[in-house]
Amino acid sequence: MTVNPAPPPVDALLLDLDDTLYDVPAMKAQVAANIQAYMVKYLGVPQEEVYDLCFKCVGWVHADVRCYMQYGTTMAGLVAQGYKIDADHWHAEVHHSLQYEQYLRWDAKLRSMLQRIPLPKYIFTNADRKHARICLDLLGVADCFQGVVAFEDVQAAAAARGWARHGRPVVCKPEHQAYLLALEATGLHPARTGWFDDSTRNVAAGKRLGMFTVLVGRIGVEGAGADVQLASIHDMPAALPWLFEGGHYPFPDRLIAEAV
Repeated sequence: MTVNPAPPPVDALLLDLDDTLYDVPAMKAQVAANIQAYMVKYLGVPQEEVYDLCFKCVGWVHADVRCYMQYGTTMAGLVAQGYKIDADHWHAEVHHSLQYEQYLRWDAKLRSMLQRIPLPKYIFTNADRKHARICLDLLGVADCFQGVVAFEDVQAAAAARGWARHGRPVVCKPEHQAYLLALEATGLHPARTGWFDDSTRNVAAGKRLGMFTVLVGRIGVEGAGADVQLASIHDMPAALPWLFEGGHYPFPDRLIAEAV
């Protein structure tokens, strides 16, 4: 756990969902298997080419390859390469087919921790809204968040602005535009927002916008662009006690005072 000793001017939190609020290796592995099965069954990708097009699981560790690394999600990469994918069908097969109850349980510790943070909290996920709702309900924390920015919200907003373009028709994290749309949807200011994610690329994208960034699930990662690294989301009270002590610090007066 790495800690930034100077409390930043945070007055709201934006958190990723999968592998950030919870970490269930078996569920991650099943999602990976579902993606590979989808590619073979519905996209006609030969089994021997699946590895190179998406990612695989080595034990319980994701080894990110072409689509995931370049485009943020495997689906985004496949669509960018010309595969025709109905997003609702993809989410139904990859996520909604999961036996969620086998993987996720009510997390009393997480719920109590979130309730003790006196700041607005929002979810920002590349997954769709149904998946987010199921996960948050099973974890018992749905009512701890003021809102959810999910896949379909970002796509609709991006399409309305003409941001979905040839070569990258799916707008998602870690693309700059996806963050702008999430901030707009939630009404948050990046310089006053704490951003939590398990992906170094997603954390770095938030950092470039001026967010206070927290990498969740890994520590000791060089060049992650994170202000704080947590082994688990449950380490927040120890690493970020100021979030639980009355909330935000004034902005920007405190920064000006400290600089004098």
